[in-house]
Amino acid sequence: MNRSIVCLKIPAFPIAVERALSKNLIDRPLALARSASPRAGLLSVSAEASAFGVRRGMMLSQAKRSCRDLTVIYPNLPLYKRAMSAIQKITGEYSPLVEPNRLGQNYIDMTGTERLFGKTASVAELIRQRLLKELRLPSEAGLSVNKLVSRVAAFDASQSGLLEVLYGSEEPFMEPHRVNVLPAADRDTRIKLVEFNIQLVQQLKEIKLDLLLQALGPVAFQLSRQALGVDVEPVTPPTVPPRIVLAEELNEDTNEREVIECLIRRLTVEGSFQLSRRRQSASELVMSIYYSDGQVAQNSVRLRICTDNASIWLQTADKLFIRTVTRRVRVRRVELVFTRLSTAAHQLDLWQSGKDGSSIPISMKSENALRVIEELQTRFGAKTVMYGLAA
Repeated sequence: MNRSIVCLKIPAFPIAVERALSKNLIDRPLALARSASPRAGLLSVSAEASAFGVRRGMMLSQAKRSCRDLTVIYPNLPLYKRAMSAIQKITGEYSPLVEPNRLGQNYIDMTGTERLFGKTASVAELIRQRLLKELRLPSEAGLSVNKLVSRVAAFDASQSGLLEVLYGSEEPFMEPHRVNVLPAADRDTRIKLVEFNIQLVQQLKEIKLDLLLQALGPVAFQLSRQALGVDVEPVTPPTVPPRIVLAEELNEDTNEREVIECLIRRLTVEGSFQLSRRRQSASELVMSIYYSDGQVAQNSVRLRICTDNASIWLQTADKLFIRTVTRRVRVRRVELVFTRLSTAAHQLDLWQSGKDGSSIPISMKSENALRVIEELQTRFGAKTVMYGLAA
């Protein structure tokens, strides 16, 4: 049975997502920039902006001179991640083998699904229509027997939206393309190929393998196979290690440290409670701070022991907060991730006395008090007891 691999991509993905949320951005020249600095490089450009000569990687000041009506937007990574999750939820209904390659691009292995859904080309078109109807995201798809050819076909599908490369025609399909479509042709390899005046895949095919080995080294083996449209790499769904993710987007962007610190403390306590309920402990905490200008600050702390102790994690989060929140720019979103999970031991009950009838240490009383807070929040809602800062 021949494999059926679909490469689904959304051109200018960040811009497409922003337009899905705001109709005012449709048909306007748009560019995604790292920051508002005149020297900031462009990360993505709409087709309307490209018509004015604006290109990806161009400095923002130069882009504005080329297109005076250019609208500049800044990265919103949490939004793009949610969009990718929504896309994968739809594609996952047709195959368990979905591999996100980059933002806005997925490989889908549809091998053996014809009895369930029909021909692969029809399913690929159905997925495209669902993305447009449900998420308002226009997409393009390539279909072939492997990931390499299907990816190249997806980039060639700008006119029809869907391009299928039939089994056996991979080699002639690849010939007219430039060598930079080959994954093995990295920057250094492309420079060498240009020196030999090799620009097209067809030209690369005509060079004997022993000569390529002398000129390029071991990478010649991969290049020669890819030039023939051969790719045996499987579609591999991502594997995410067990973790607890807690995130919250502020109602209004703020740079008030007290507000941000209170939010981090609340998320930290909630994370320790989740660990306790799962009878698990963690040894690493990752803190991500998303600023209003699109920048992201991230730091992590790894403990020597695994624990679900809320007091320990509060102390850890406080230190991590000082290391991570170093800018005066307003904060938009906070994310905490508890990782490196393991099975935890059961904790003591509230105000439990020692075996000899003596009172337990203050640290343990504090931990038991946190358990009571957990019970209150579980029964009456997360906002029943809120964390604040002492005067």
